[in-house]
Amino acid sequence: MAPESLNTSRIYILSNNWSGARRILGSPDSRGLTMVSIADCDASSQWMFRETSRPGYYYMHTVEAGTSKAVDVLNDEGAESKHMVLTETGAQTGQFWRVDAWGDGFYRFSNLFTGEDKHLDVYFDTYGPHLAPANCIGQHWTLGVHQEAHQENRESSAISSDLVQDLRLETSISPDGDTQHTYMHSEPDSGERAVLVTENWKQSRLLGRGGFGSVWLETCISGPRQGEFRAVKEIKKQDISADFTIDYSRELQAVAKFSHRKVARPDIHHYSHCFVQSNGWWDDQSSVYIAMEYLHRGDLQNFLQEPLSEDDTKQITKQIVEGLGFMHDQRFAHRDLKPQNILVARDRPNWWVKIADFGLSKRFDGNTALRTQVYTWGYAAPEVLGIFTRHDIDLPRGAIEEYSTAVDIWSLGSVVYRMRTGQVAFEDIRDLSQYVAWERPFSKDLLISRNSSAGCTQFIESCLVPSPTQRPAASQLAGDVWLNA
Repeated sequence: MAPESLNTSRIYILSNNWSGARRILGSPDSRGLTMVSIADCDASSQWMFRETSRPGYYYMHTVEAGTSKAVDVLNDEGAESKHMVLTETGAQTGQFWRVDAWGDGFYRFSNLFTGEDKHLDVYFDTYGPHLAPANCIGQHWTLGVHQEAHQENRESSAISSDLVQDLRLETSISPDGDTQHTYMHSEPDSGERAVLVTENWKQSRLLGRGGFGSVWLETCISGPRQGEFRAVKEIKKQDISADFTIDYSRELQAVAKFSHRKVARPDIHHYSHCFVQSNGWWDDQSSVYIAMEYLHRGDLQNFLQEPLSEDDTKQITKQIVEGLGFMHDQRFAHRDLKPQNILVARDRPNWWVKIADFGLSKRFDGNTALRTQVYTWGYAAPEVLGIFTRHDIDLPRGAIEEYSTAVDIWSLGSVVYRMRTGQVAFEDIRDLSQYVAWERPFSKDLLISRNSSAGCTQFIESCLVPSPTQRPAASQLAGDVWLNA
């Protein structure tokens, strides 16, 4: 009988007691199974279970392949295969899996075709999944909840919230990408009542493209905002299987919370200067579009060809800390803070920067961990990369994951280091591992060579504490002596 915790509306990460928490079950080539590094976690190593025609047995699907393919023990000849594969979902019993609680916090996978005496195992040398009899450590699996899948209601509650829906723009899109919005507009100064108006925007040029979408520059060619510019982020829906949570929900929720002028709460208005502002969103069958203010100076990365002065660095850092503090107070973590996601509204001598791109942001509560393994090298916290201190490695997984906002503090320290030195703090994974896991002292040499003050160096070092449990909160950093000197 399957354990009560197995839920067909959840996405799981599967780790093995033999290969350890650093490796998870994946199917990177959409066919054969293997144990991959947790740092490489993506849709090919995120799993869902779906009931079969046989009570108590389940199909195993990856998010990447969707429900069209399931884990099978059969090869093309219908015989037992040495290695697990993904085949077209059907009635073959090699795809029928039973999941039983086994020991303290572990589960064991049995297959209907091979019988109850064989279980999903991991080779001790290659970490390759296979079927084996008896009971051994390689058959003990951990099911970590990656996220709720909501198959019946694929759009999360964030999408359907009143606040998010209030920001939706009535829109028609022409074949060439131009858009027309229709809305009620009034001119209080002239005494004019609200009237229905249309606003037309023309796509000008591509501003950038990344793993989570493209950003276009658009110009308003008619309507009350004629002549103005905006940046429109396009997120392709088809990048994620229709059977699972639409990934842009968290970005819309964060945009509605931090970046929209319609928000009436005074505490949010007080911090609106910290975030790139949005004018709303719309979608079509293939994409979701988020309209953001256009800042022609671009992002902070454009200003880092040379190290910044300590005064410039301090100005920028203080503003980022203010924005992060508010996000964390509202129980959001950004999770991808880097120079490219810090836009410049005004540069020296009086800097004004704004936090942007909430594509990886996540709302959390007391028991919600940030399990999605996403990162940008040079700014990602070590725990996101699966690198832990000797003390933390022995802690329960949830004890580390509870420190959700600590990933932003590490990223902040990395950004400040980059501003002062022109380089990232750690060259590669080996360099980072030596600092975190091998307890090598933090190197201040480059900071000292740039004439960084002791206060600046200490601020950076406090953000880059190896253990997330020991990093300061943004609210603590806001009172830092160096920032306020």
